[in-house]
Amino acid sequence: MNCLVFLTLKSLKGKRDSFAHFSTLVSILGVSVGVAAVIVVMGVMSGFDEELQNRILSFKPHISIISWEKFAYPVTWEKKIRSPEITAIYPVIWGEGMLKTLKDVPLSKGVIIKGIPWNKLPDLKIKLNYEGKGIIVGKGLARRLGVKKGDKLFLLTTRLEGKVLPVAGIAETGIYQFDSSLVLLPLTQAQELLGMQGEISGIDIKLKNPQKVEEVRKYLEKFVPKNFSVLTWKETEKTLFAALRMEKLTMFTIMSLILIVATLSITASLILKVMEKQKDVGILRALGFTPREIGRIFLYQGLLIGITGGVIGEVIALALELLIKYRKIVSLPQEIYFLSYLPVKIDPWMFLWIMIFSIFTSLLATILPSYRASHIEVSRALRYE
Repeated sequence: MNCLVFLTLKSLKGKRDSFAHFSTLVSILGVSVGVAAVIVVMGVMSGFDEELQNRILSFKPHISIISWEKFAYPVTWEKKIRSPEITAIYPVIWGEGMLKTLKDVPLSKGVIIKGIPWNKLPDLKIKLNYEGKGIIVGKGLARRLGVKKGDKLFLLTTRLEGKVLPVAGIAETGIYQFDSSLVLLPLTQAQELLGMQGEISGIDIKLKNPQKVEEVRKYLEKFVPKNFSVLTWKETEKTLFAALRMEKLTMFTIMSLILIVATLSITASLILKVMEKQKDVGILRALGFTPREIGRIFLYQGLLIGITGGVIGEVIALALELLIKYRKIVSLPQEIYFLSYLPVKIDPWMFLWIMIFSIFTSLLATILPSYRASHIEVSRALRYE
């Protein structure tokens, strides 16, 4: 074993009843907690971002073709704009209305109406249980109105035209705003109720890879007339995901500062070690050790504290993330956070980068103690020996 490494381990153990030894343990604990906190918080933020994006993209279109005016569905477009990346193209109608129960004590709720060809329902990729024709209501809306499949509801549109329709099924998007107010109707029926016979609000397009929307949009713009707009999900959801990115950056900055403060405890611990080991340093200098070698002993100690704390912290973080991911131990109010549980993403790269950051800050924390140890004068250290 290298002599300096042996002396590092010997010095790091120290006297178990000394304050310097206790300070070393506190430093390891501080780094462990800091590393675990950063990894878990960033894992939760990444998981929330990813889960929300997946849920939104499962229901909402990846690309929408819209016009400021209602228009007839150009069936010929389907052949023109076909692309290997496009998995589904279908016309839609959007509207608003009110849904009312037919019970003795009626309940009502404002709703969002979406008309879609019934054969395109599988393309929405949501939890859907329906039979026959009628309307499909969101899970939260059905719970609020106290209805189930087969019940009848009165749907009133903004044109003050209404119709009694059976509940054909219940839909669950996983997003509270949709589940609590969504009503799906067959396209022709929606056109009739909203006074848009033969007309639609827009064309929805689904892709194999939602991240390739910019490439597909450029392709579509070659065929779409100038009075139409081609919008991607990155534009329609721009505000939401920009806020999530800013929140993620803010949390990373705050948690990184906490980790830096935790690693600074290494400085205090090593300074105490230097004060406690002055005599031993003097003896080593007298035996021929150079100031640089003395400094390296304390530098190795700081690195060892940082690595030990980092490894323990990553084990703690992994255990917590697995617990959160598979046990779903943290529940959330769905009406506020879109999700009913706390999601987490276990990212090996995040573990690696936080470990590197922890080692780097630990190295910086050793500079002052190492410098002081390397400049201890032999005569002063051994004056009273």
